[in-house]
Amino acid sequence: MRMTKKQIAASSEQKFLLYTALLLIGMLLFWGIFCFTRLNFISAQSFIARIGTPLLGWQILLAIIVGLAVLLLCRKPPSAQFFSLKPYWLEIGICLLIWSVAALLWISAPVQNTYSIRQPVAPNYENYPYSDAANYTAGAHALLLGKDYPRQMIDKPLYLGYLALLNLLGGQSFNRVVNLQVLLLAMLPVTLYLIGKTLHSRSAGLILALLTIFKQLNVMATTPFVFHVATCKVMTTEPLTGLILALFLLFLLRWFKHPEKSLVSLLIAGGLLAAASLIRMVPLVLVPLTLFAIWAVLGWRLRPLLRPAILFVSIMIITLTPWMVYNLVIFDNPFTFIHRKTVSVVVEKRYSEYVEEQQTIPESTAVPQETQSPVPTLQAVSPAVPKATAPTGLSDLPFKRYVTLAAYILDRFVINSLTNLFVLPPRAFSDTLSSVFEHYYWRYTFHAVSDIESAVSLIVNFVVIATGIVAAWLQKKIIGLLPLGLNLGYNFGNALTLAAAGFRSVVPVDWSASLYFAVGVAVILQAIFNRQSVTSKPSGEQEQSDQARRLCLRTTISIYLVFVTAGALPLLVMFASPAVYPPADELKVIANLQAQPSVAPFLPPEKELYPFVSQQTTAVALRSRALFPRYYTPEQGDNTEESGVLATKPYSRLSFALVAPDLSEVNPGFKHPEIAPVLVNVNMPLEHPPAVFPHAVDASVIGCFDHLTSQINALAVVVHTNPPQIYASPRADLLMCDLP
Repeated sequence: MRMTKKQIAASSEQKFLLYTALLLIGMLLFWGIFCFTRLNFISAQSFIARIGTPLLGWQILLAIIVGLAVLLLCRKPPSAQFFSLKPYWLEIGICLLIWSVAALLWISAPVQNTYSIRQPVAPNYENYPYSDAANYTAGAHALLLGKDYPRQMIDKPLYLGYLALLNLLGGQSFNRVVNLQVLLLAMLPVTLYLIGKTLHSRSAGLILALLTIFKQLNVMATTPFVFHVATCKVMTTEPLTGLILALFLLFLLRWFKHPEKSLVSLLIAGGLLAAASLIRMVPLVLVPLTLFAIWAVLGWRLRPLLRPAILFVSIMIITLTPWMVYNLVIFDNPFTFIHRKTVSVVVEKRYSEYVEEQQTIPESTAVPQETQSPVPTLQAVSPAVPKATAPTGLSDLPFKRYVTLAAYILDRFVINSLTNLFVLPPRAFSDTLSSVFEHYYWRYTFHAVSDIESAVSLIVNFVVIATGIVAAWLQKKIIGLLPLGLNLGYNFGNALTLAAAGFRSVVPVDWSASLYFAVGVAVILQAIFNRQSVTSKPSGEQEQSDQARRLCLRTTISIYLVFVTAGALPLLVMFASPAVYPPADELKVIANLQAQPSVAPFLPPEKELYPFVSQQTTAVALRSRALFPRYYTPEQGDNTEESGVLATKPYSRLSFALVAPDLSEVNPGFKHPEIAPVLVNVNMPLEHPPAVFPHAVDASVIGCFDHLTSQINALAVVVHTNPPQIYASPRADLLMCDLP
C-alpha cells in the first residue's frame, strides 16, 4: 500500500525529531559527564584556556533577522523573483558584499594589547608583534634578505613565504602589512557563506557569514580577557590555516555533489590541504579521514575509489615536493620538516614527560659546573603557558604511564571539541563582552552552568546545533557531516601534539559549530515561516547541477603548476632575493660608517673604536635589518617577562630587533643554524625618542652582546635612511656596555 505525500512528510518529520532528540541527549550527557567528573584523573590545571569567544545576543538576533529576510525573499512567487533571474551574478554580488563588510569592519576595529601584539609607542606608534608572531615576521624578512631558511621554522615554510610577500608589499609600515592580511582573511566569511549555502541554503550561509564577522570583532575586542588569541591582525599561523581549511572543505563539497563531473574541485581540495600542512603540521591528520570520506561517498567500493584517491594524493605530493627536495639537499632526508615537529618536538620532548621514568643523577656523578659545555642562551620564541601537572596517585609502571599519556591526549581532544560548541552567550541579554566573561562557564575552571538563564541558553545552544547536524545529515548524508569530521579530525590531531588546549589552537576549525548553528536556525525559520519539511530543499534555492566536465590534460597541468608553485613559494622568495648583508668583519662595518661624513662625527673616535671592537670579547659591530622600533620612558614597558628588552626598566631606552645578525664571534652557538635565533633584540639607553626610525629599515649597531639575556646592549645605532639618523647611548664616549 502506497503512502501518501503527507504520510511520507510526517514520517520524515518524526525521524528528524527522533534523531535530533537523541543527538541532543548525547551532547548534554557528554557535557555533563566531562564537566562534573573531568574523568576523575585529569588535573584541573590541564585545562588552561578560555572556552572561546562568545557572540552577543543582539549580534545573533541580527544575523537571524537577515537570514529570515533572505528566506522570505527567496520564496517563489511573487516576492523576489529577481533572486533567481541571474544566480551567477547574484552570488558574485553577495560574496563581494560580505567581503567588503568583513574587511571594512575588521580593519576599522581597534587593536588591543595582547601577548602577540605589543602596545603602540614612539616613534611610530604601531602595534608590533611579539613572541611567535615576531619570530615569524623576522623569518619572513630573513628570506627577503637572501638568508638561509630559519631551521627553527622548518615545518612552516609556506607561512614564511606568505609573510614575506605581505612584508614586500607593505614595506616599512607594519600596519599596512596587517591590513593586507585582513583583506585576505576577509575571504573566510565569504567561503563559509558558500559552504552554508551548499549544505543547506543561502539563508544559512548569510547567517554563518554574519556570525563569523561578529565573532572576529569580538575576538579583537576581548583580548584583555583572552590574552593568547589569534585574530586577523595577529601574525600567527592559525587564521590563515582556518581560511585554507574552509576552502578545502568548500571544494571537497563541490566534488561530492558531482564526483564524476568535477574532478577539478577534488584536485584543488587536495592541493589546499597540502598547502595547509606547509603552514601547520596538524592538517596532515585529515588525509586518511578525507580518503575514508571519499570511499564512503562512493558507496564503499574500491574500484571507483582508485582514480579520485590517486588524484587527491598526487596533488598533495606534488605540492610538498619542492620542500621535500630542499630538505633532501640540506638534511639528506626529504621528511625532515615532518620529523622535526613530530618526533623531535612532540615525541621526544612532550611525550617523554609522561612515558619515561624520571631519573636522578647522584651528586657524586654530576658534572662540575665549570667543566660543562657552554650552552648559548637563546630568546624564548613561544609564549609561556600554564603547564599541566602530572596526575597524582598513579603507578610508575610503564603501562600506567602510557595510560596517563592517553588520558592527557583525550583531555585536550575533549576540551577543544567542547570549546567549539558555544555560540550563544550564557545570558541572552548580555550587553557587553565583559559581562559575558564574568560568567562561570567562560572562566578557566570550565565550571558548569550556575543559574537558570545560563542553563536555558546552554540547552537552546545545543538544540540548535543538534538540529543543524541532523538536518545536514538527512539532506546530504555523509556529506553533511564533513564539517563535523573536519572539526573532530583537526582537534584530534592537535591533541596528539599535546599542545595547549583552547587558546588559539581551535581557531582553524572553530567556525564549524557556528556552521551547524546557522543551519539549525535556517531549518527552524524554514519550518515556521516557509512551512516546508525540514529535510526538503528550500524553495527558491534549488542547487543547479554543474555542467559535465571532463578533466582535460590542460586543466590538470595548470592546477598542478599552481600548487607546485605554492609549495615552492618560500624557496622562490629565498633564491630570488639577493644577499643584502653578505658576511663582513666588524672592522669593515666600522670603516664603512667612518667613511660617511654625516655619520663619523657622531661616533666614538676611530682610534678608540677599533681596539674596542677587536679586543673586547663581547663587542659587536654589525649591520642588518631592524624591526619593531620601540621607545620606552622610565617605568614603561611590556611586562611579559621578568627580564629582557621589553621589560620595565628605570631608564628611557630604545629597543628594536635585528634580523638574523651574524654573532658567531661572540656566541659560538650562533654558528649552528638549528639553534641560532632568527632575531636578536637590541637595547640602548636614550634620553629622547628617535625622530626617525622606520620599521624594516637597515641599521648598523655598535655595542656588546649580553649572554644572559641574548640581546645587544648598544652604544650607537645608525639608521640608514636618507639622510642617516645616528643615536648614541650616554655611555657611548666611555665605550662601556654596562647599563645603568
